[in-house]
Order: sequence, then structure tokens, then C-alpha cells
Amino acid sequence: MALMEGMGVNVLIEDDYPRNDVLGSLRSAFENDYLFTRFLAETSATIDTIVNMVAKSNVPTISHSSAQKKVIEGRAMLPYKQAGYKTIFITAGNGMWRNVANYLPVQGFDLVLDENSIMDAFPASKQYAAAWGLPDEYAFKLAKKLLDEAKEPLFIYLLTVTNHTPYKAPDSYSVKPIKVSEQLLTRMGEGEEQAAALLSTYQYAANSLGNFISSVKSSSLAKQTIIAATGDHKIRGFTLKDPDDLALKNAVPFYLYIPQPIKESVELRYDPKRVGSHKDIFPTLYAFSLSDASYTSLGGRNMLVEKDTFSFGFNPEVTLTDEGVFKNSQPSKLYRWSGDTLLSTAITASSNDQPNVGNDYKQLATLYIHNQVTQ
Repeated sequence: MALMEGMGVNVLIEDDYPRNDVLGSLRSAFENDYLFTRFLAETSATIDTIVNMVAKSNVPTISHSSAQKKVIEGRAMLPYKQAGYKTIFITAGNGMWRNVANYLPVQGFDLVLDENSIMDAFPASKQYAAAWGLPDEYAFKLAKKLLDEAKEPLFIYLLTVTNHTPYKAPDSYSVKPIKVSEQLLTRMGEGEEQAAALLSTYQYAANSLGNFISSVKSSSLAKQTIIAATGDHKIRGFTLKDPDDLALKNAVPFYLYIPQPIKESVELRYDPKRVGSHKDIFPTLYAFSLSDASYTSLGGRNMLVEKDTFSFGFNPEVTLTDEGVFKNSQPSKLYRWSGDTLLSTAITASSNDQPNVGNDYKQLATLYIHNQVTQ
């Protein structure tokens, strides 16, 4: 499970291959495997997303608060631990950032490996150390090494850091063709040099993920390894319009590779226009990596089954439904999806007869974590 720094759809839509290659080697995976783009990041910051996904906490400071030693009953790693998996968190940054080196073991991770572990395994990486840590490619190399050497079922949660301000791809990376659009310049409010640096860095991060996926697919791991990836949040600092860009503002991709033997043994239904958000990732992973596992879900659903009335995507700003998108502050005003496009242009408003599921979900999440840290 790769959590990609800044992999927002607000930059992904700039992809115009071969003129502007945003994806690099990730293109093949995005075209041939499962990809959802009507999918929301539930937070606007990295630590918020991590604790939300692994500990069901909508309180981002929990990892370095007085509740940091509280074991969350519904922690994401519990079903894997119960199934005999070894669980490892890899970050290309420093493990003491937001106290993750101490907090994540409480929530079921056997090991937390950071930039120091990566440099020990790949000494050449040290020369490319940057403001936030090591280049993404080395974190993925460590993940591949661990998978190759694994003697037991293994779950890896990997956090990248390169696609972060100040935007700069490693000097060793040969940037594939990019072209800055007028739309990007307008939305960034920056000059062409900064926009080009953003595109190059985004491409590098995507390319690193793509190379990792290709390396797994071309090895004996291909039949027994599930790969998931999403963005931790959008690229921040963009000017996006309401209501036209409501569905785009907080969107991140959710990518999934499932080995053929697993696909042949279970029922699945892929609808690329299905809506979802981070709450749906682990229920989807459990469905294809574990058998008859029990787990806690706060509204999360397997993204590869028939849609039901509980299919929705949540962000504190907006909620996505099968019908369209609405602001949580104006739930009665629905902006409907436009045709078969990946994203809604969100320009036609109509009455929303659906319940404000986003508000209900927010309340549920708050009540849940409150209960967990106070009992």
C-alpha cells in the first residue's frame, strides 16, 4: 500500500501524453489495472491521512498526543496480524516525524523503517537526500527487497516524500517530456519554471511507483502480491473554481493491482466511475488478501463489488455520490456528473434528495475515536 505524497488528480488531469507526460512508467499500470479517479482524500495533510487510514482517527495530532499509546480496536493492521502477516511501515523520511516510529507499532506495525534504514540498505541513496528525505525510488527498492526476501505473509505500507515543496526531482533522474499549460500556470499562480519543476517532480514520483509495479509484475511475486496506491492529499496551493472544480479539488487516484489467480477465484465488478474515498481502501484490500476476515469499518466498502446505497466519497469539504457532488455546507444543492468523463464539470445544480451522508460519516468518525481514547 503506497501512500504517494501530493498525488492529486488536480495535476493528474494535466497529463497529455506524449506532449506532457505526467505519469512516466506508471502509465501502463493506470491503463491496464484498476483505477478510480472519482475518489477523495479525506484529509488535506499527510499525517492526517496516515492516522485516518491506520487508526481511524480524524484527530491528526493523536500520534503525538496524550492518546499516543492508546490501542485503537479497529486499527487497520489487526486483521493482517490475526492472519499471521508481518507488518512494516516504510517512510523515505525520518521516523520521528510526527512520532510515527513510536505510534505505529502501538497500532500493529512490527517494524518502522525510515531513511536511515534505506541508506543502510542502499548507501548510494545518501547523496540524493533532500529537505524531506530520500528519493522515492529508494523506498520502493527497499520494499521490493523485503518482498523478495519474505519468508512469511508480508504487508507493507509505504510513504513517499519527493513530490513535496520545494519541487525538485533528483539530479539522477532524466525527465520525460513535459509542457506547462496555461491552465496550470493560472491555477498555480506561479511562473513557468516553478510549474515545470512541479510537473517534473510529480512525474518522477509516478515513475518510481510505476517502476516498482513493473518490477513486481515481472517477477515471481506477480501472482501473490497485491499493490494499492493513492495520494495522501491534493497538490496544495492551486486555485480551483466553485462549482466547476468541486469534484476535482480534493480528488486523488486509487490504483489497484490484483494478481490473476486471485481475480479468477473471487467475484469482482469494476466500474471506473464508482465513487469512494480513503475509508474504502482497507475494506477493498481485506476482500482480496484475506479470507473471512473480521474488521471494523466506518462506512468503508469494497470498491470492486456491486455498488450499494452506502457508496460515497467523503472529504470535509465535499461528498461524492453516484449522482454527483455536493458541498457539505450545502447538502441540498447537488452538482451532477457530466457524461462519461472521469470528473464532473459540476456546473448544473439540482435538488439533492439524498441524505447528507457526509455529515453522518463525520459524526460517526468523531464518536468512534472519542470512544476509543476515553474508554
